[in-house]
Amino acid sequence: DPTRKYKLTVRLRVIEDDPVQNGARTYVGLATYDRSGRIQNSGVGAHRYGGMAGGNIKSEQGWVEVEGIFSGVGDEKHTQFRPGTSFVRPILILNNKFTVAQTEVASIIFAEYAEVSGGN
Repeated sequence: DPTRKYKLTVRLRVIEDDPVQNGARTYVGLATYDRSGRIQNSGVGAHRYGGMAGGNIKSEQGWVEVEGIFSGVGDEKHTQFRPGTSFVRPILILNNKFTVAQTEVASIIFAEYAEVSGGN
């Protein structure tokens, strides 16, 4: 249901930096599909990189959690579902364009997101 909020959390680490990039260029997001199972590509980006769009992660950082909150329908932001989205799949592009870097992934979690208020 694209009218609800969802959180994508990916736990990963770079175990070998690319010497040119001084880390690993990383994309974390969602591929969106219509009800017939066809991948969608309208609006911004080939996919919706609401977690990380080309960020650099370095081995010295150790395990890192990359998170993105996805909600609403539209073609303006990477955190929106495309119009007509019926289902999604997490997508990771690791070590993009720099072949020496190596990245390990420990977990991928995509779940409905409920904000917790900090009241007393």
